[in-house]
Amino acid sequence: MELDYNIHKSNSTYFQDCDIARTHLLCTLFSAGIEQARSSKGQGIIGGGNKAFGVALGGAACSFRKEINPFEKYEMWTRVLSWDRKWLYTVTHFVRKDKVKPRRFSMYPKQKNMNGGTRLVDAKEDAVIASAIHKLVFKKGRLTIPPEVMLQASGLLPARPENVALLQTHALPAPAKKQIAQEIFDVPFRAFEKLDLVWEAARNSILSEPEPPRDESRDSSPDGTAAPNAEDWTWARMEAERARGMEMARNLGGLEGLAMEFTAEADALGKHSDLWWFLGLTY
Repeated sequence: MELDYNIHKSNSTYFQDCDIARTHLLCTLFSAGIEQARSSKGQGIIGGGNKAFGVALGGAACSFRKEINPFEKYEMWTRVLSWDRKWLYTVTHFVRKDKVKPRRFSMYPKQKNMNGGTRLVDAKEDAVIASAIHKLVFKKGRLTIPPEVMLQASGLLPARPENVALLQTHALPAPAKKQIAQEIFDVPFRAFEKLDLVWEAARNSILSEPEPPRDESRDSSPDGTAAPNAEDWTWARMEAERARGMEMARNLGGLEGLAMEFTAEADALGKHSDLWWFLGLTY
């Protein structure tokens, strides 16, 4: 049950939804870098030998603007906000379903996007129900992998200027047996994807409605203008966007000092245990 005593979505369940959305984002954007990190044996983008690769959550915070009522549909929009030498910061917005449309689906161009690039609210933030920010760290055993290394290994960074030091990385091909197993494992998922596209095309042909004219003046890009193409992202533009995102990310980083507010030696009101007291759960 996701409802609390106020008969709306409980605030604790937002973080569970964020876990799923964040996992989808990381496995999609960083698939190439993750493959290199997992297959590297003391060489390539990182060392670490045979240590396991993983992504650890270092912190999370959520701001609630509106409620989600029972059976109300919503969407989660997740993206990379910024990064520093250690942490990758992501943000997830809970948005009213179909109130804001992306301009297009860059990874799945065959997916139909009715009236893309418009919104049905006066301001895009009016469609936002809640916003959550997270900081993550890439690990290979106890070794920390800088986010910039993973971004570069995944082909997500533009060309570096000559006066910026290069990261010495090279792609490592996956072992033959592992590559064959991965291709076999992907077969059912590719089949389901094609079936989903066929079903969507059939449904749209049956329930087709005339699309309202697209209002480009109310585009869903942050500044209200058309979103830049991939080739427009230079290193300077990327660095400016990273710095802008860090202004918001620093608010989460400021919580590092919160542990100092633990008043261990002060008086306490009392000690309470729940029904699982024998497990040592106290509040």
